Amino acid sequence: MKTRKLLRITALTMSLIMLSCSGDDGKDGMDGLDGINGTNGEDGADGTNGVGFDELTRYGSATLELNGNRPDGVTIDYSTIFKFTQTNGETYSSNILYMEKDVVLQFTRFYSSPDDYFNGNFIHFYIQISNFGETTQTINYSEVQVQGHPVIGTDNKYFILDDLYESNTNGTSEIEYTDFNFNPEDNHLTFNYSFFVDASANDSTHPLHVKGSADVYLLEEIQ
Repeated sequence: MKTRKLLRITALTMSLIMLSCSGDDGKDGMDGLDGINGTNGEDGADGTNGVGFDELTRYGSATLELNGNRPDGVTIDYSTIFKFTQTNGETYSSNILYMEKDVVLQFTRFYSSPDDYFNGNFIHFYIQISNFGETTQTINYSEVQVQGHPVIGTDNKYFILDDLYESNTNGTSEIEYTDFNFNPEDNHLTFNYSFFVDASANDSTHPLHVKGSADVYLLEEIQ
């Protein structure tokens, strides 16, 4: 028993001596060098436009600008572009119509999905010209139609513009065309347009200044 007790006392004494002799931890060593960066992965393949996108925009576009006030009185300073043609050849409204004495240039451009069966958001021009192609040619009648177009403000509030404007008729001023040019070799038509509409004659319910431009290629059906 004495021997066991003596061994326990000796072990306890040695433990106390070791604890009392342990010093403070030393400073941390220097960080190791950074490893080499891995190699970059391969670039992905370039994306492509939606199927048919180029074909549907190849015949040009028309712009629309609105200045005035919307139905709640907030100022409108709005612009957009209509750039898609129709997909159904039987209902093309982008063509040249030869009448007895006059020639009509008309075209429709859609805001997005270019199909008059599924999307009614478009702008349409109808321009009737006397003495077409001569130095004395004059526009004797024209109309601009904007159908189903949401005019969206910066506050994400909107109203629908769905109006037919006939030149110098029913609250619409004369539709003025400037820089009007038509090339019969490729049916390339360009112009600027501008007119004013009374409050009672448009969906903004306020006087409205409408203007914009067109740079389009018209289609001519072979008879």
